Amino acid sequence: MSSTLVIILWIIAALHALFYIGEAFLWKRPALSQALLPKINPGSRLDRAAEARALDVLFVNQAVYNLMIALGAVWAATSGAVTLATFICLFVLVAGLTLALTSKLRIGAVIQALPGLIGLVLILG
Repeated sequence: MSSTLVIILWIIAALHALFYIGEAFLWKRPALSQALLPKINPGSRLDRAAEARALDVLFVNQAVYNLMIALGAVWAATSGAVTLATFICLFVLVAGLTLALTSKLRIGAVIQALPGLIGLVLILG
């Protein structure tokens, strides 16, 4: 496994650890939820604070997926497991593309997908 791929895996791990923290612990804080809700659900007429509370369980569940991706990326980076690295890179690429197609979080989608794309290019190149 190339050192560049290892760096990409550590970037994926760091990003998804941050996503985990945001979704699991910071979601109900108005600074985060109020900034993201209009991009996640732009047509909503619900009170944003009530909507954030209603979505809390889903965000905590989603946070666990991000934590597992972070741990998988660390595992791949430290073990040299190319198959696991391929899976992690493909997973974050697909997740980023899905985010781009289902929300207005374009920058977040690029931040999530780009390291996976770079990793796959490195693996397959």
